Amino acid sequence: MYRKLLLLFFPLIVWFLCGSRPSSRLSGQAIDAETGEPIAGVHVVGYDYNLRDNYSVAFETMTGEDGRYVAQTVKPILILYSKIGYEPSLIDVRHEEIKKDKLFVGELRRSRIEERSKPGYIAGSVQEEASNEKRLASEVRVVLCEGEKNTEYAGITDSLGFFIIDRIPEGSYLLKLSKKGYLTKKVDSIRVAADSVTFQKLDIHSLDEPVKLCGQVRDSKEYNPLNKVKVELVNENGLVVSSDTTDNNGFYFIDNVPRGNPLIRFSRKGYNVNNKSMQLLRVDDTLVNAELTPKPFWLFRLFSKKYASVAGQVLDDETGVPLMVAKVTVLTNLTKGGTYTDGKGKFRIFNIPPGECELVFDRIAYELYELSVKLEPGGEYYFQVRLTMTKAIRVEY
Repeated sequence: MYRKLLLLFFPLIVWFLCGSRPSSRLSGQAIDAETGEPIAGVHVVGYDYNLRDNYSVAFETMTGEDGRYVAQTVKPILILYSKIGYEPSLIDVRHEEIKKDKLFVGELRRSRIEERSKPGYIAGSVQEEASNEKRLASEVRVVLCEGEKNTEYAGITDSLGFFIIDRIPEGSYLLKLSKKGYLTKKVDSIRVAADSVTFQKLDIHSLDEPVKLCGQVRDSKEYNPLNKVKVELVNENGLVVSSDTTDNNGFYFIDNVPRGNPLIRFSRKGYNVNNKSMQLLRVDDTLVNAELTPKPFWLFRLFSKKYASVAGQVLDDETGVPLMVAKVTVLTNLTKGGTYTDGKGKFRIFNIPPGECELVFDRIAYELYELSVKLEPGGEYYFQVRLTMTKAIRVEY
C-alpha cells in the first residue's frame, strides 16, 4: 500500500523538489485602441524571467478572427502585441493573476509613422552590489541617449528592480544608470529593434564598496622588475591605510582599498621614492605601474664598470613590427637573468658578468632564437633581433 502511495505522489514530490513552475491556460485579446474592434492576425509574444535569471519567450501565438488567443504557458511578466500597420503594445502582467475568465487585453493604435521608424521597447532588471552582496535595485534612473541627436528616453526601476521604457525608435543607443550613492554606469551600443523587446540585465556598484589596486614596479634605467618594493597608500592625514611588498616579478596587490584620492608611495633601499596621486573610483582592479630611479652612488658606479650591459629591440621578421612582452634571457656560467620587451619591443639588461654568454629570445607563437656573444668588461652591446612566426599546421580533411 505504501509503495502505491509513493508511486502516486512521486511526480508531485519531484515537482516540489525541483521548484518547477506550473503552466496555466492564459487568454487574451487584441483590440483597436480607437474603435474597440478586435484585431485578427496580431503577433502575441509572452516573456518570462526564469529561475536562471534569464529572459526567455514563454509563449508565441497569433490572434484569431475575434482578436482572441489562448496559450498554455507559465505566467509571463510581459506580453507584446504587434502587427503591421499598428504601433506595438506592451503590457506588464507581473502583478496580474491568471483566472479562468480573465482576458489580457492589448490595445493597438494605428501607426502614423513610417514602417522603418516603428518604435520598440527596452526592459530589464538592475542589481546593486554593496558589501559584496547583490540585491535588486529600486529607484535607479535608466536613460537611453541617441548620440548626436541628443535625444533621451528615460525610465526608473520599481521596487523589484524592474524597468520598462517604451516607444523608442529603432536604432543604437547609449544606456546610463544612475542612483544617489552609486557609481554611474554606461553601456554602449544597446540595439533596439522595431516591434520587439530588448532585454538587459544590469548592475550598479555602491560608492562605499572598496576597490582593488595592483601593478608592477620596474627600474627606470634597466627596466627590470624590482622586488621588495614597499607600496603604501597614504590618506589625507598622512597615515598609511594599506600596504604591500612586490614579489620577485615586481608585482603587488592591495585589496579593500577605500575610494578617494590616496597618495600611492613606492619606496626601496637604494632608490628614490616615487609618489603617485590617483583617483580610485573603479570597482574592478585598478592598474598602477611605477618606475623607481636608482640613487647616484659613485662607488657603485666605479665597481659596476667591470660588468657589461646589453640592449636592443625585438621585431617581427616579416612585418618589422616591434614585439612587446618578448622574453629575453641571459645565460652565463655564473648567473641567469632576463627581462621582457616593452611596448616598443625594446629591452635593456645591466650588470652582466663579462665572458661568453647566451642570449635567448622567446615569445608565444614565435620560434625560439638563440645568440652567442662574448661580453667585455664595461662593454655596452646593442642587438636588433627578428623573430619568425611559428608555421601553422595544415589539417587535411
